[in-house]
Amino acid sequence: MLKEILIGASLASASLVAQAAYMNPENCDHFSGPYVGATGLYQSDNDKFTLIGAGKVGEDIRNLDVYAGHDGWGGGLFAGYGYVMDQTFLGAELYGNAVVGKQKLVSIGDDYYVAMKTPYSYGVTAKLGYLINPRALVYVGLGAENTQFRLSANTPKGNGDILDTHKWGIVPSIGMNLAIDCNWQVGAKLSYANYKSMDIPAYQDFKGGSVEPRRATFGINVTYHFI
Repeated sequence: MLKEILIGASLASASLVAQAAYMNPENCDHFSGPYVGATGLYQSDNDKFTLIGAGKVGEDIRNLDVYAGHDGWGGGLFAGYGYVMDQTFLGAELYGNAVVGKQKLVSIGDDYYVAMKTPYSYGVTAKLGYLINPRALVYVGLGAENTQFRLSANTPKGNGDILDTHKWGIVPSIGMNLAIDCNWQVGAKLSYANYKSMDIPAYQDFKGGSVEPRRATFGINVTYHFI
């Protein structure tokens, strides 16, 4: 599904750029100065689990390199500042996102499961871009993101939360913005967050393990530029 969204967004962006190519009737500096905005998000997690559980006769079961994830939809707010020199764009941005998604169950053994959610995150991004024309900007970004991770366990003896923590990750991104007029812009952004491994504590007969979270996020945004 993420692939179809990206293809559709790319075609739409290319069409908008073609229509706006080299048009700047307001004679505005569209991308310099402060800005704020909102975004709609589609998020896809693919997490690497290393888990230890209990089998039918009590011996340990170890599943290495078990990948599982979940899709989610959400939204976010952001604010930043940009500077344009010739056709080069430099910028910095703060943002916060919230996502509601299906909780994925990872099977460890008979009647043993672990599930993880990432309800919200916030971060900062540095941007380097190029103005295709006065109204169209493409850019790459590199940032740091702090995410809340919630893990729960399901065992024959009951269910319970086993971890609720925050962790920083590195987030590269690519994106594009198109100015509609002097103040308003629409855009799209694709980012990929990678986090270091987290230990999963033991819970009842579940012996614990570790998880390496990975997450791709695609967003469509609307920006208001102060001039």
